[in-house]
Amino acid sequence: MITLTGVTGFVGPHLVRALRARDLAVRCLVRDRRRARRLGEWGAELVQGDLRDRESLERALAGTRTIVHMAKLAQGSARALGEVNREGTRAMVQIAERQGVERFIHLSALGARPKPQFAYAYSEWQAEELLRHSRLNYLILRPTVIVGPGDPFSAGLIGLVRRWPVCPVPGSGQVRYQPLWVGDLVRCLLLALDEGGSAERTLALGGGQILTLEEMLLQIMAALQRPRPLLHLPRRPLRRAVRLLQGLGLSTPWVPGHFLGMANVADPGSIERFFGFRPRGWSDCLPQLLACPAEQNLLA
Repeated sequence: MITLTGVTGFVGPHLVRALRARDLAVRCLVRDRRRARRLGEWGAELVQGDLRDRESLERALAGTRTIVHMAKLAQGSARALGEVNREGTRAMVQIAERQGVERFIHLSALGARPKPQFAYAYSEWQAEELLRHSRLNYLILRPTVIVGPGDPFSAGLIGLVRRWPVCPVPGSGQVRYQPLWVGDLVRCLLLALDEGGSAERTLALGGGQILTLEEMLLQIMAALQRPRPLLHLPRRPLRRAVRLLQGLGLSTPWVPGHFLGMANVADPGSIERFFGFRPRGWSDCLPQLLACPAEQNLLA
């Protein structure tokens, strides 16, 4: 039995569908069974619960051989982030050790770091440390920004070009990205599941191409034949504007404190070296990103 958390996020449905295509037994910890209805239709077992509910974690992990832990809180107070990302992982690790789980694969974040001033990144690093100091056979994957049909980051950039007369850009626009195609991440996860054996390592994963934010926007403009002037804005005022827009329920491709000034780049050859294939680059993915509905949802 493979037990998954975070299955209603962006990556989860892609992984569940791939596992069920192999006719593997899949169990999903879900907070809302109605939202996860499609996963059940694909043949996954649904267990209703929450990372903060140890009883539901006990039910979800009963008889489990492998865990793929993707659930996380990306925004919120330091306390909330710690409760979900750190303490939720702590509970899973403790239960997994007690129940003899054979493999624990954790989908972390590239920016995880031991710096409390970055609450999300710090909570992810703390979750990683719990695994590194556990008795479990673990693998920690730190992906760069994940892109695919309907992903929030790409859809936000494309929406800027399609709907705005100008494109607001944080700072110089020279922050570098290495977008990772969701299908390539799922392929890495499947290969990691096939591999078995001892791992105990942390891997940073990125796509096949490194571009600046400005280069990505210019490629979108060229593909859509919609040239737009780039409006370079200081990061701090833009961060405040993003928070204001989010408070009004309006989405943007910018996540305060995460994508506004920090390079999102891994070792360019990590996937080929560790998993034996070359991931797709942003330019190769762009036609599919442009062709899909902006809010495509595999669970709809």
